[in-house]
Amino acid sequence: MTYHDGSYVLHGIVGNSWTGKISAWYEADGTLRDAERIQGNKVFPVKEGGPIWTRLENIGAVYADEGERPRMKNPRSQESPLYVKYLSLKADEEPFMMGGTKYEYVWAEYPGGIKDIGVYSYANDLVYSYDSFRQMMNLPNPVRRRKGESERKFVSRCMSEEKESFPKLKQRIAVCLS
Repeated sequence: MTYHDGSYVLHGIVGNSWTGKISAWYEADGTLRDAERIQGNKVFPVKEGGPIWTRLENIGAVYADEGERPRMKNPRSQESPLYVKYLSLKADEEPFMMGGTKYEYVWAEYPGGIKDIGVYSYANDLVYSYDSFRQMMNLPNPVRRRKGESERKFVSRCMSEEKESFPKLKQRIAVCLS
């Protein structure tokens, strides 16, 4: 829910590092203002500066104040949705762990019917857009092909530059060829 001043609340946040669900209140710029963990019929405050608070700060950093459904800010100035529609598994993809959560690269449908890579979260049973996932995980912007660069040179450069973000060879190949 987004309020008149652009601040917003996210309800039902789940994670592997806590039990129950969390509601978190954010300023319009994504700054975490307050949070509580709900487990059964009990409500517990989230400790400011603790590990759950830090995770919620990272989640809030990817949202903008645009209407009832906050959307992620895209560093390339075009807006990218936070969630996209699952289409199918990507051939030869293997699940991977990041931040204690299991993910897998999949084919997804973006607004306008565009088919592109998405990131399936096993913990939340949803698909993040590729750009929003990278920003949530504080990964650098994906390597893009330069004007006039051959596909072979681009793939070679991409494989080198993405080594830290995608340590597994098959993941790096999938990202660089997509």
